[in-house]
Amino acid sequence: MAIVTVSREFGSAGSEIARKAAEELGYSLVDKDIVGRLLAGYGLIDFERAYEAESGFWSQFDDRRRTIVDMLDRTARAVARRGRAVILGRGFYLALAGLPGLIS
Repeated sequence: MAIVTVSREFGSAGSEIARKAAEELGYSLVDKDIVGRLLAGYGLIDFERAYEAESGFWSQFDDRRRTIVDMLDRTARAVARRGRAVILGRGFYLALAGLPGLIS
């Protein structure tokens, strides 16, 4: 089962591209809202605020960075195991690198 990852940068229309790709393929769209809800279940309650922070996402977690990266990687792999998903977000293509069926 294929997994598609789309990075999102300001002005790139990544969100729209991911939404349309998921719709056309009949795949689930996994965006920061869904990832945030999944991570909230593991105790990272304010993912949205941290993700959009002007000081940068990782500066919010300097002392917990490895834990957060592990949680994001696990989330990406869990979605990939289900398959048939378009994952929108920075760096998910790295967490899934080498996975058969990955389109980045």
